[in-house]
Amino acid sequence: MNDVFVPIKADKQEIQDVLFIQSAVPKIKLFLHYIRKQKTELLNLPFFIGIEELLKGLIFFVLEIKNLYTDPFEVEGVGNQQRQKLMRECRLIDLVIDCLVYPFETKMYNIDELTMKHPITRICRLVYRLLKHCVKDCSLNKNYVAQWIDLFFRQAMMTTEENNFTAEKTIAELLVENYDLLENQIESTTIVNLVNLCLEQPKHERFLNLLSGLCSCEADAITSNQDDICETMLENNQNKQRLFFFITT
Repeated sequence: MNDVFVPIKADKQEIQDVLFIQSAVPKIKLFLHYIRKQKTELLNLPFFIGIEELLKGLIFFVLEIKNLYTDPFEVEGVGNQQRQKLMRECRLIDLVIDCLVYPFETKMYNIDELTMKHPITRICRLVYRLLKHCVKDCSLNKNYVAQWIDLFFRQAMMTTEENNFTAEKTIAELLVENYDLLENQIESTTIVNLVNLCLEQPKHERFLNLLSGLCSCEADAITSNQDDICETMLENNQNKQRLFFFITT
């Protein structure tokens, strides 16, 4: 009898939530199909606006926001835990992450050529905002989404203030109270790349905030990351000269 599954009737609200999530799947798959097949003639402004509205609706759905005039790019709140779980179990999280991958993997778009007003930039920003709310205060979703953290770091490092996807905000949410992720999934190459980014791009606090977030968790030191950061920044004299201002008194 240990292998017997017991069916449990879902309540009306859960059924409605699943149907809402599933209603978003066809349009996202259509968007990805157009991207993969590079059907530029079909990727017009009205279609992009429809994808933006769909992602906006999903953000408000996870946060249970009724005011449709709320700015989806900046909205904060506490996600509905049941809806966060359904976003993972219905594999919609996987699908929206594909929206971060295929526009660039197919070489249809070049991140360096995007601007803040470009539809792909806006879609990527909404995807990262949706992911941020899907993982907030939800350890299962954090551990699930963490498998793509290298992608998030890579895009955070490739974008500038001219085309910022705000990936670093999603990364920061993933790292909160996530000692295992900080200890075991952050590679030294990621830290080296972040430091190099501080050297190559105009100085901005978002890169330093990313480095700072790798150093500790709930006041406990992540010594491996601290060592890598200090080694990269301090043991290389050229890096030290370019990164630090020396004050004499």
